[in-house]
Amino acid sequence: NTRVGSSSVETEAPRVEGAERVQENEAALFAGWEKALSLSMPVESDYCISKSEIEGEIPRELKGTLFKVGPALFERGGVKVKHPFDGDGAVHSLKIENGEVRYRSKFVRTEGFLREEESGKFMSRGAYATPKPAPKIFGISLPEFVSNAFDFNFKNTSNITTIPWGGKLLVGWNGLPYALDLETLETEGVDNLSDSFQPGDLVQAHFCVDNEKDRIVMFAVDTSNTSEYLVKFFEFDRNFSLVRKRSEKLPIQGGVPLLHDFALTENYILMFQSPLQIKLMQFVFGFKALNECIEFDAEKQSCPLLVIPRNTDLPMRVLDAPNNWTWHMISADEKDKSGSGKEVVNIFAFSSPKYHFKYDFTGKSGEDYVFPRLTKYTVNLGDGASVEQKKLCTRNMEMPDCARERIDVNYAYALTTGKDEGFAPLQNLCKLDLKADGESDNPILDIWKTGTDYEFLSEPTFVSRNSGVEEDEDDGWVLTLRHDTLNERASLLIFDAKDISKGPIASVPIKTWVPWIFHGAFHGASES
Repeated sequence: NTRVGSSSVETEAPRVEGAERVQENEAALFAGWEKALSLSMPVESDYCISKSEIEGEIPRELKGTLFKVGPALFERGGVKVKHPFDGDGAVHSLKIENGEVRYRSKFVRTEGFLREEESGKFMSRGAYATPKPAPKIFGISLPEFVSNAFDFNFKNTSNITTIPWGGKLLVGWNGLPYALDLETLETEGVDNLSDSFQPGDLVQAHFCVDNEKDRIVMFAVDTSNTSEYLVKFFEFDRNFSLVRKRSEKLPIQGGVPLLHDFALTENYILMFQSPLQIKLMQFVFGFKALNECIEFDAEKQSCPLLVIPRNTDLPMRVLDAPNNWTWHMISADEKDKSGSGKEVVNIFAFSSPKYHFKYDFTGKSGEDYVFPRLTKYTVNLGDGASVEQKKLCTRNMEMPDCARERIDVNYAYALTTGKDEGFAPLQNLCKLDLKADGESDNPILDIWKTGTDYEFLSEPTFVSRNSGVEEDEDDGWVLTLRHDTLNERASLLIFDAKDISKGPIASVPIKTWVPWIFHGAFHGASES
């Protein structure tokens, strides 16, 4: 088989067909996955990909820019980061217009990136797994803890999230966001959104858009007061003017509060706070990195679910939910699907009953460390408030997206593995039915498999056709990047959301290597 990737023809290994791919060489599969997560982006790019280079055809109605951000620089001066979370971030833009694509990529020029670019070596302690290099005396390296003890000045890698909104492009990590030019991707500097964010606000990765009110909701964790850890929510209008702010004391105090995502409905913000154990002294004194010192406490029966009213000053409610670790929420709605007449919120998420931070989604061949599974939470907010949990599928999945402009979401799109159960790299794209009960109805409606052991997919992004037909929620396209570790190339794949399994309707070759990417967002051509 051959595929035109740029000006040269790349030869592919034969694709394996079948209902379920059999991994003949799991070691090779995980070696490819590790490469996808650790091979640096070689150059910054700016070029056009013409119609003649594209396999298939981009729908003429699809216009706008797909922004993606992820870690892209993993080595300096012969020293490698120990986890992709610690890699310096790069932003990618794929501007789709008239059936062609203009691809740009640039490293985010954070303060830490510029300092290390000048020195040619890592100079900061990684927030997740990478220690600051040990100093040398008379050519002899001292123990690493000498450099890392009491050092909490972690480098802002700006590698997790990208937010195109209000004429700005913000990129985030675990601190104040950086602003970039929407067209050129040039870094403009730290942006606190007209002092909406304070120096102690650790702005987190995920955000939600309320299309009914034309608002964006972001959140931050504030640990500057060690006796009162706070979570703060900010609602901005289309001009990034602050409309509403709310601060709440976290139910679990102390340690390292890891909060990554939340769900939004018309009237509520909902967020889990999972219980963590931390070997605090080993971390503080620099003997170990954060991912070696924190552990999800899977023995606990419950964890707090924060239910925060959006439109009133009523107090936050904290409910006991079945214990879980959840990186990513899919959606939430306020529909009582049981017909009981009670005030009910339904949450859909990818939750794990246990979690191992040292390996997390990077995994390890032959062993299961994470179990993110499609899960429904039914939250009864009436008398005798309760939270019920139901696993809808045993297959591991992650990185979801959906028609986020809707209040009631029925379909989601996510990455999954090549196995029915157990951990494996994220290679396949699936479409999920959130109405399925997980018993008589299989929530996996459709699936597309890459077919080789060296190709991996990053987070899908759903783009609506804007047909205006309420029932036609899946009228649109799903965009994802394919990372080919054999040929060290990437491509933008475009699927018809109604028929994922037939494969991409267009494959856009990116002529340079793009490492595996966390998150992205689509900015329509008509959006401000």
